[in-house]
Formats: sequence, C-alpha cells, structure tokens
Amino acid sequence: MWPDSLPEHVRLLPNIVELAATGQHGSGTSTRLVCVAHLKEYRRKNISGLLQAVDACSDSNAELTLDIIGTGPEASLAAVHKLIQKMAHPGRVRLLGHLERNEIADRLPDYAALVLPSRRETFGMVYVEALQAGIPFLHSRNAGVDGYFTDLDVSIAVDPDSIRSIADGIALLLDSQDYFKTNIRELRDSGYLDQFSTAAVARTYTDTVNTVLATR
Repeated sequence: MWPDSLPEHVRLLPNIVELAATGQHGSGTSTRLVCVAHLKEYRRKNISGLLQAVDACSDSNAELTLDIIGTGPEASLAAVHKLIQKMAHPGRVRLLGHLERNEIADRLPDYAALVLPSRRETFGMVYVEALQAGIPFLHSRNAGVDGYFTDLDVSIAVDPDSIRSIADGIALLLDSQDYFKTNIRELRDSGYLDQFSTAAVARTYTDTVNTVLATR
C-alpha cells in the first residue's frame, strides 16, 4: 500500500511488471470475471469470499461467470472444489489451472475485470498486468497496490471481510465497464504504467544511489 506521505530521503521502488504485449486491449462489455492466484494461498486470497460474492451477484446477472487461473497442492485444489460445490451457482465458476504468462496476457483483455479481494496482499503484480491488458480490477482496501491508482477510476477497493462490499464492487465493475476501460486506455497511453517497467525501476534505483553517493 502506498503511504500518505514519505520521509524526505525515502524512495519507493514498485515491483517490476513486464507482460508480453498482445496488441489487444480490453474493450466492449463482458460478463466474465477472472481471478489469478496460486491456490496454495486460497485462504489468504479469499477465494471463499469471492465465490460467495459471485453467488450474491448471480441472481441479478444470469450470465455472470468467474474463471480462476492458478494451481496448487492437491489438498488446496480439493478445498477450492468443495467451496465451489457449496455455491448456489457452481456452474458459474471454472478452474483453468496453470497458464503460462503469455497465455494469461492473451486471455485478460477478454474479461470484464480481474477480481482478487485478498485478506492480506503484498504489491500484487497481477493488478498492474490487468491494467496493461486494459481491464479494471477489484482489490482489498489498505493492501497491495492500494494507493498507486487512487482517484484514477481504474479499480475498485473493497472490504475483504464483507461479502456485500465485494459483491457491490463486482456489480459496479460490470455495470461501468466502458467507463473503467476508457480510463485505463487513457492511463496506459499517458505512460503512467511505465513506472513499473524494468527500465523505470532501474533508473530510479540508479538515480537514487548516485544522489546518495554525490552527497557523501
């Protein structure tokens, strides 16, 4: 999470996010959501809460589906399968297993949004990868990338402990896809996402080191 203020001599270095360009960019509307996570961490990634929220949205959206990309130990996969079978609409969810990064890059633009309301989250590179693919994302408030995209209207922050909050976030992303995807297109065209590239992070690091050395 990006802090409200930084000490004068502190510089933040975001994670490097490089994703193969496909030439595609999220556009139009879709009823398909995607979650990308290592299912060994299915509890921390709040898969249960996400599935319950999808169920809560399903009564008002008959075509809503969720694809989960990622794999994990057999015990974790079995636990996730059980969570899906407990849903009122288990047929809305597909487990796609492991996909290579290029495959994920090819698929992301076809979705309405990435949804990953983790209970605890580090930076979370997949959120930036979603923006690079042109789709908005749902994430947990006060965690992960929260603060990097404040007031840009390209994502929705939710309370991971509230099914209602997650469901409301999903509904807003689905209902306002054109708005979010237009904002993301403008953000990407402006070069804002370049700060997460290898070159930009390396340049910030090098410039900071040189500044420190020059003042010694």
